[in-house]
Amino acid sequence: MAEEQKKWREVKGNDIHDFEAEPILEGEYADREEEVGMNKSKLYSIKKEDGTVEKVWGTTILDSRMADVALNSQIQIELKGTMPNKYGKETKIYAVRIRE
Repeated sequence: MAEEQKKWREVKGNDIHDFEAEPILEGEYADREEEVGMNKSKLYSIKKEDGTVEKVWGTTILDSRMADVALNSQIQIELKGTMPNKYGKETKIYAVRIRE
């Protein structure tokens, strides 16, 4: 049983960044997990200046923007808004910036 628990870590709701409250998340791109949850999504970890780590669920658009961003880069992720996708569902539109 102890071995089984070591393989899984629960992501709590307060770990997930709230873009409604704070539209720009800025910090160090600390980690990327793949195939997380029932949708097999990516989960990005951003370490903020105050040392807290916030996570962002991947989307098709965010994943494409993050594809070439190196771990440990200083980045900003900004929620620009939403728009309907080809299935009529609202899709979040993100801008990703890296510090040069």
